[in-house]
Amino acid sequence: SSPAAGATLAVNTAQALTATAASAAGSISQVEFFVNGGSVGVDLAFPYTGTWTPTSPGTYALRAVARDNLGNQTTSAAISVSVTSGTAPTVSVTAPTASSNVPVNAATTITATASAATGTIASVQFFANGVSLGTDAVFPYTASWTPTALGTYALTALATDTVGNQTTSAAVAVSVIDPAAAPTVNVTSPTAGTTVTGATTVTATATPIGAATIASVQFFANGVSLGTDATSPYSVAWTPATSGSV
Repeated sequence: SSPAAGATLAVNTAQALTATAASAAGSISQVEFFVNGGSVGVDLAFPYTGTWTPTSPGTYALRAVARDNLGNQTTSAAISVSVTSGTAPTVSVTAPTASSNVPVNAATTITATASAATGTIASVQFFANGVSLGTDAVFPYTASWTPTALGTYALTALATDTVGNQTTSAAVAVSVIDPAAAPTVNVTSPTAGTTVTGATTVTATATPIGAATIASVQFFANGVSLGTDATSPYSVAWTPATSGSV
Protein backbone atom coordinates (compact mmCIF):
# COMPACT_ATOMS: atom_id res chain seq x y z
CA SER A 1 0.00 0.00 0.00
CA SER A 2 3.00 2.31 0.35
CA PRO A 3 4.88 3.69 -1.47
CA ALA A 4 2.31 4.29 -4.20
CA ALA A 5 2.76 2.98 -7.72
CA GLY A 6 4.87 5.37 -9.79
CA ALA A 7 6.35 7.11 -6.74
CA THR A 8 9.76 8.76 -7.03
CA LEU A 9 12.10 8.01 -4.14
CA ALA A 10 15.47 9.44 -3.15
CA VAL A 11 18.58 7.28 -3.34
CA ASN A 12 20.37 6.48 -0.05
CA THR A 13 17.26 7.46 1.93
CA ALA A 14 15.31 4.96 4.07
CA GLN A 15 11.86 4.26 2.66
CA ALA A 16 8.94 2.86 4.66
CA LEU A 17 7.13 -0.08 3.05
CA THR A 18 3.61 -0.99 4.16
CA ALA A 19 1.18 -3.70 3.12
CA THR A 20 -2.34 -4.86 3.94
CA ALA A 21 -3.15 -8.56 4.17
CA ALA A 22 -6.14 -10.70 5.15
CA SER A 23 -6.68 -14.46 5.40
CA ALA A 24 -9.92 -16.21 4.52
CA ALA A 25 -8.89 -19.62 5.88
CA GLY A 26 -6.95 -18.75 9.02
CA SER A 27 -4.87 -15.78 10.19
CA ILE A 28 -1.93 -13.93 8.69
CA SER A 29 1.32 -15.22 10.18
CA GLN A 30 3.74 -12.94 8.32
CA VAL A 31 4.22 -10.53 5.45
CA GLU A 32 7.58 -10.46 3.65
CA PHE A 33 8.67 -7.57 1.47
CA PHE A 34 10.66 -7.95 -1.77
CA VAL A 35 12.48 -5.46 -4.02
CA ASN A 36 13.33 -6.76 -7.50
CA GLY A 37 12.91 -10.29 -6.12
CA GLY A 38 15.19 -9.84 -3.11
CA SER A 39 13.80 -9.97 0.41
CA VAL A 40 14.17 -6.76 2.41
CA GLY A 41 12.34 -7.78 5.58
CA VAL A 42 9.57 -9.72 7.32
CA ASP A 43 6.85 -8.44 9.66
CA LEU A 44 4.82 -10.80 11.83
CA ALA A 45 2.21 -8.40 13.15
CA PHE A 46 -0.25 -5.86 11.83
CA PRO A 47 0.36 -3.17 10.62
CA TYR A 48 2.77 -4.88 8.23
CA THR A 49 5.76 -2.66 7.56
CA GLY A 50 9.33 -2.85 6.36
CA THR A 51 12.23 -0.50 5.56
CA TRP A 52 14.22 -0.31 2.37
CA THR A 53 17.14 2.00 1.55
CA PRO A 54 17.85 2.11 -2.20
CA THR A 55 21.54 2.60 -2.93
CA SER A 56 21.42 3.41 -6.64
CA PRO A 57 19.04 5.17 -9.03
CA GLY A 58 16.74 3.09 -11.22
CA THR A 59 13.32 1.49 -11.49
CA TYR A 60 12.34 -1.09 -8.86
CA ALA A 61 9.48 -3.59 -8.48
CA LEU A 62 8.10 -3.89 -4.95
CA ARG A 63 6.08 -6.92 -3.87
CA ALA A 64 4.72 -8.36 -0.65
CA VAL A 65 4.15 -12.05 0.13
CA ALA A 66 1.51 -12.83 2.73
CA ARG A 67 1.49 -16.21 4.51
CA ASP A 68 -1.24 -17.52 6.80
CA ASN A 69 -1.05 -19.98 9.69
CA LEU A 70 -2.21 -22.81 7.42
CA GLY A 71 0.72 -22.46 5.03
CA ASN A 72 -1.12 -20.65 2.28
CA GLN A 73 0.66 -17.73 0.65
CA THR A 74 -0.07 -15.03 -1.91
CA THR A 75 2.22 -12.60 -3.70
CA SER A 76 0.87 -9.11 -4.30
CA ALA A 77 0.89 -7.35 -7.63
CA ALA A 78 4.15 -5.49 -8.26
CA ILE A 79 4.38 -1.80 -7.49
CA SER A 80 6.87 0.03 -9.72
CA VAL A 81 8.78 2.96 -8.22
CA SER A 82 11.63 5.14 -9.46
CA VAL A 83 14.73 5.94 -7.42
CA THR A 84 16.47 9.14 -8.36
CA SER A 85 19.50 11.02 -7.15
CA GLY A 86 17.33 14.13 -6.99
CA THR A 87 18.37 17.70 -7.59
CA ALA A 88 21.99 18.62 -6.97
CA PRO A 89 22.73 21.12 -4.20
CA THR A 90 23.85 24.70 -4.78
CA VAL A 91 27.08 26.11 -3.34
CA SER A 92 29.19 29.24 -3.67
CA VAL A 93 32.35 30.64 -2.08
CA THR A 94 31.44 33.87 -0.29
CA ALA A 95 34.79 34.89 1.23
CA PRO A 96 37.33 35.94 0.21
CA THR A 97 35.71 37.69 -2.72
CA ALA A 98 36.93 37.54 -6.31
CA SER A 99 40.11 39.53 -7.04
CA SER A 100 40.92 39.84 -3.33
CA ASN A 101 44.48 39.99 -2.07
CA VAL A 102 45.39 37.35 0.51
CA PRO A 103 48.58 37.61 2.59
CA VAL A 104 51.20 34.90 2.20
CA ASN A 105 52.06 32.75 5.24
CA ALA A 106 48.99 33.95 7.13
CA ALA A 107 45.77 32.08 7.89
CA THR A 108 42.78 33.14 5.80
CA THR A 109 39.23 31.91 6.48
CA ILE A 110 37.31 30.67 3.45
CA THR A 111 33.53 30.56 3.77
CA ALA A 112 30.78 29.13 1.59
CA THR A 113 27.02 28.94 1.49
CA ALA A 114 25.23 25.76 0.40
CA SER A 115 21.65 24.51 0.21
CA ALA A 116 20.13 21.16 -0.69
CA ALA A 117 17.07 20.54 -2.84
CA THR A 118 17.10 16.83 -1.97
CA GLY A 119 17.88 15.83 1.60
CA THR A 120 20.16 18.18 3.52
CA ILE A 121 23.76 19.34 3.16
CA ALA A 122 26.08 16.67 4.54
CA SER A 123 29.39 18.46 4.02
CA VAL A 124 31.25 21.21 2.18
CA GLN A 125 34.85 20.58 1.10
CA PHE A 126 37.16 23.47 0.18
CA PHE A 127 39.92 23.54 -2.46
CA ALA A 128 42.69 25.91 -3.58
CA ASN A 129 43.90 25.13 -7.11
CA GLY A 130 42.35 21.68 -6.71
CA VAL A 131 44.11 20.86 -3.43
CA SER A 132 41.78 20.06 -0.54
CA LEU A 133 41.89 22.50 2.37
CA GLY A 134 39.44 20.64 4.59
CA THR A 135 35.79 19.73 5.03
CA ASP A 136 33.08 21.25 7.21
CA ALA A 137 29.82 19.47 8.00
CA VAL A 138 28.20 22.23 10.03
CA PHE A 139 26.85 25.61 8.94
CA PRO A 140 28.42 28.15 8.57
CA TYR A 141 30.78 26.24 6.28
CA THR A 142 34.38 27.39 6.65
CA ALA A 143 37.98 26.27 6.22
CA SER A 144 41.31 27.84 7.16
CA TRP A 145 43.92 28.31 4.45
CA THR A 146 47.53 29.43 4.90
CA PRO A 147 49.09 29.94 1.45
CA THR A 148 52.87 29.56 1.41
CA ALA A 149 53.64 30.82 -2.10
CA LEU A 150 52.79 33.98 -4.02
CA GLY A 151 50.52 33.73 -7.05
CA THR A 152 46.94 33.48 -8.23
CA TYR A 153 44.71 30.79 -6.79
CA ALA A 154 41.27 29.43 -7.69
CA LEU A 155 39.14 28.73 -4.62
CA THR A 156 36.23 26.29 -4.95
CA ALA A 157 33.82 24.46 -2.66
CA LEU A 158 32.26 21.02 -3.15
CA ALA A 159 28.85 20.51 -1.52
CA THR A 160 27.51 17.00 -0.87
CA ASP A 161 23.95 16.33 0.26
CA THR A 162 22.63 13.42 2.31
CA VAL A 163 21.40 11.69 -0.85
CA GLY A 164 24.88 11.70 -2.36
CA ASN A 165 24.45 14.50 -4.91
CA GLN A 166 27.43 16.81 -5.33
CA THR A 167 28.02 20.25 -6.80
CA THR A 168 31.27 22.19 -7.21
CA SER A 169 31.03 25.98 -6.92
CA ALA A 170 32.26 28.47 -9.46
CA ALA A 171 35.91 29.32 -8.89
CA VAL A 172 36.85 32.51 -7.07
CA ALA A 173 40.25 33.88 -8.13
CA VAL A 174 42.39 35.51 -5.44
CA SER A 175 45.98 36.74 -5.37
CA VAL A 176 48.42 35.72 -2.66
CA ILE A 177 50.71 38.69 -2.01
CA ASP A 178 53.48 39.80 0.32
CA PRO A 179 52.10 42.84 2.19
CA ALA A 180 55.65 44.05 2.91
CA ALA A 181 56.75 44.07 -0.74
CA ALA A 182 57.19 47.39 -2.59
CA PRO A 183 54.77 48.06 -5.46
CA THR A 184 55.80 48.09 -9.11
CA VAL A 185 54.70 50.71 -11.64
CA ASN A 186 54.93 51.24 -15.39
CA VAL A 187 54.21 54.33 -17.46
CA THR A 188 51.63 53.26 -20.02
CA SER A 189 51.12 56.53 -21.91
CA PRO A 190 52.72 58.16 -23.77
CA THR A 191 54.55 55.12 -25.08
CA ALA A 192 58.31 54.97 -25.65
CA GLY A 193 59.40 56.84 -28.79
CA THR A 194 56.30 59.05 -28.96
CA THR A 195 56.82 62.51 -30.49
CA VAL A 196 54.95 65.35 -28.81
CA THR A 197 54.43 68.73 -30.48
CA GLY A 198 55.69 71.63 -28.41
CA ALA A 199 53.26 73.38 -26.06
CA THR A 200 50.83 70.45 -26.41
CA THR A 201 49.32 69.07 -23.23
CA VAL A 202 49.92 65.34 -22.85
CA THR A 203 48.20 63.01 -20.43
CA ALA A 204 50.71 60.75 -18.73
CA THR A 205 49.24 57.54 -17.30
CA ALA A 206 50.71 54.75 -15.23
CA THR A 207 49.66 51.31 -13.99
CA PRO A 208 50.87 50.37 -10.50
CA ILE A 209 50.79 46.86 -9.06
CA GLY A 210 50.99 46.66 -5.29
CA ALA A 211 50.84 44.02 -2.61
CA ALA A 212 48.86 46.44 -0.47
CA THR A 213 46.50 49.23 -1.54
CA ILE A 214 48.11 51.85 -3.77
CA ALA A 215 48.12 55.20 -1.93
CA SER A 216 49.40 57.42 -4.74
CA VAL A 217 51.37 57.60 -7.99
CA GLN A 218 53.75 60.51 -8.60
CA PHE A 219 54.90 61.36 -12.13
CA PHE A 220 58.30 62.82 -13.16
CA ALA A 221 59.84 64.19 -16.37
CA ASN A 222 63.62 64.14 -16.25
CA GLY A 223 63.44 64.01 -12.47
CA VAL A 224 61.07 66.95 -12.13
CA SER A 225 57.73 66.15 -10.49
CA LEU A 226 54.69 66.63 -12.72
CA GLY A 227 52.16 65.88 -10.02
CA THR A 228 50.59 63.11 -7.97
CA ASP A 229 47.38 61.14 -8.45
CA ALA A 230 45.79 59.12 -5.63
CA THR A 231 42.90 57.68 -7.62
CA SER A 232 42.82 55.00 -10.28
CA PRO A 233 43.24 55.34 -13.23
CA TYR A 234 46.42 57.22 -12.32
CA SER A 235 47.35 60.15 -14.60
CA VAL A 236 48.60 63.74 -14.76
CA ALA A 237 48.50 66.43 -17.43
CA TRP A 238 51.92 67.54 -18.71
CA THR A 239 52.74 70.40 -21.07
CA PRO A 240 56.46 70.29 -21.98
CA ALA A 241 57.96 73.77 -22.05
CA THR A 242 61.00 72.97 -24.20
CA SER A 243 61.90 70.50 -26.90
CA GLY A 244 64.12 67.53 -26.25
CA SER A 245 64.04 63.94 -25.07
CA VAL A 246 62.44 62.90 -21.80
